[in-house]
Amino acid sequence: MSVDDRTMRGDDPVWDRLAEIDPEFLDRYDEIASHPMDGPLDEKTAELVALASHAACTTLYEPGIRRHVGRAFDAGATVDEVMDVIEMISAIGVHAVTEGVPVLVDEAGLPEDAVEAELEKQEQLRDEFEAERGYWDELWDQVLRIDHEYFEHYLNYSAHPFKSGPLDPMVREFVIIAADASTNHLYLPGLRIHIRNALGHGATREQVMAVIEIASVIGINTVTESLPIVLEEAAARDMLPDDVEK
Repeated sequence: MSVDDRTMRGDDPVWDRLAEIDPEFLDRYDEIASHPMDGPLDEKTAELVALASHAACTTLYEPGIRRHVGRAFDAGATVDEVMDVIEMISAIGVHAVTEGVPVLVDEAGLPEDAVEAELEKQEQLRDEFEAERGYWDELWDQVLRIDHEYFEHYLNYSAHPFKSGPLDPMVREFVIIAADASTNHLYLPGLRIHIRNALGHGATREQVMAVIEIASVIGINTVTESLPIVLEEAAARDMLPDDVEK
């Protein structure tokens, strides 16, 4: 693959403008962005991971989503596989609950002892979660105690891609790691759980590192979104260098 094929670059003219303004910076970006894309992940998996980091609700960077959906298709991904990624990472909105509920409990406490029927329902939901996901985290206990109906809705919603989607379990964990590790999310409890899960599914240290590295380079979006404004405002003031297209 060419350098452009291995980076997060797209066809947007902003890259040409960046090459005019600061070609050395673009070269340094190409080097860091191409490194994980040329690493231990196969091409399709790398593109699905990059898609996850751009499509997560904490990023929602449309040019990146479009770029990596297209590249995933070109690498052999199916529509069902791409939708699997998108549906899975839509569930990270639940982190409002997993972060908010412990604070709520600190301030307001837990409900009084539940009746037997509620306890049985909570235990059933816990068993279902463990059976479908292969793990349990104690942070869910408080959610169950306060609102087990919400937890049931969340379980059904988030389990849908796990039950019907075509992705390999290890790739699923890579996708979630990418969303949790992205700088604009950094959800450490989930990151630890899903790194552990990925390793349990047979992932190597180097593969997980490549996932994290792919997520790290979304910072370039600062440049691609800001540069057109810099050029426009500089042109309006006749401040552009002579060798830069007006």
